[in-house]
Amino acid sequence: LESIRRFNPDIIYLQDELNTSLHQEVLNLKQELKCKVVSFFWENIFAPAPEIKSLLKEFDLLVCGNRNSVILLKDYNLKYTILPQVGIDVNLFKPKLANKDINVLYIGRDTPEKGLALIKEAYKDVAIASNLSYEKIPEMLNRAKIFVSFPYFNGVWAEQSMGYTLAEAAACELPIITSNCGAIYEYWNRCNGVIIIDQRDTYKLQESIKSLLQDEKTRTFFGKENRKFVQDNFSNEVVAKKLIKIFQGL
Repeated sequence: LESIRRFNPDIIYLQDELNTSLHQEVLNLKQELKCKVVSFFWENIFAPAPEIKSLLKEFDLLVCGNRNSVILLKDYNLKYTILPQVGIDVNLFKPKLANKDINVLYIGRDTPEKGLALIKEAYKDVAIASNLSYEKIPEMLNRAKIFVSFPYFNGVWAEQSMGYTLAEAAACELPIITSNCGAIYEYWNRCNGVIIIDQRDTYKLQESIKSLLQDEKTRTFFGKENRKFVQDNFSNEVVAKKLIKIFQGL
């Protein structure tokens, strides 16, 4: 907090759970520094806990990661905007010439709600990367013909944002197959290179994988559409410019 005092910012932007002590400590600084305080809010299932309701009113703006977040906040009369938490580095994640020796790739946590078992049911030879260093992800993506992510709502969790591995794969010009879990449809339904399937529909997933693997022309078209979509909507530059514009209006 002392470093914040020395910097004396006009705006403090927090990206942490609302129930942490950091939020209260920064809000205490707000009065001292006469600055604005903004927080990111990604919850899309459960309304804010009673103990943080009064805390919410102290923020000058909430950046919501999805439309369901806004619905959960509708009774609070708060100022909000909808943006991704961060953007994608399209200079790191970009297409490169590589041997396409992976037919279907999944990158992410190996937990039930991420749908890896469903992907295996649809395509048994899926390549899995769950503990890959960030710098090696672009190389792995560029080896793949198709990227698949197939999460489902498990009663307590649904995808809260765009699905960053989806955006990274799209930036590398991969065609994508995914589910309509949580905020995925909201972020990707306007993108021509992403096939969105109902959650848990392994038959449709299997058919979509089979169709894309047999059609290189469509894979190429989807990939180029996907990169352009990420560049236009989710790149670091685009997200940062939108955020700066919003901050300037506070």
